[in-house]
Amino acid sequence: MSGRLEQQKVATRYAKALFEQAQADSKVDAVAEDLQALLLITQNVPEFMTFMANPVIRLSDKAAFIDEQVNGKVDGLVLNLLRLMLENNRVEALPALVERYQTLQNEQNNIVDATVITAVPLDSKLTSEMQHNLQVRYSVHQVNINNTVDPSILGGAVIRIFDQVIDGSYAGKLDALKKQVV
Repeated sequence: MSGRLEQQKVATRYAKALFEQAQADSKVDAVAEDLQALLLITQNVPEFMTFMANPVIRLSDKAAFIDEQVNGKVDGLVLNLLRLMLENNRVEALPALVERYQTLQNEQNNIVDATVITAVPLDSKLTSEMQHNLQVRYSVHQVNINNTVDPSILGGAVIRIFDQVIDGSYAGKLDALKKQVV
């Protein structure tokens, strides 16, 4: 099994367990904020992950470092999670865990992510209209749109939401027309 796939599986298990406990303690949002803060640390201070993954550094020194840097600054659930991941040598899965936790939180709040590919960047008015239309079409509370620009679609849009792809691009329409003619 590849390392990345294994990390995803580990992250999913840890995220589900953390999310369930956060729900039971009514701390879902607080835990999410703490996880986002930790993610920023891993992104902005690459030495953090290097230190945590270094097999030469003793586990007790890593645990002391976490307690010193994080204790009292994050919820106890997050601190315990970090300690557990450290003990099980799973700290490298933290970024994937944060992403999976966010997905679980979004599912609970009926929030979905959509990727919208357009030939030119969407302006705020069109983004708002598209969000509203997708919310109504899919009966969700909120749609977060990630706009990606790809001039090769010529115009229109390609929307990826849930496991669907809606191709309303000019390039897609031209391809469909070409298949009909040929």
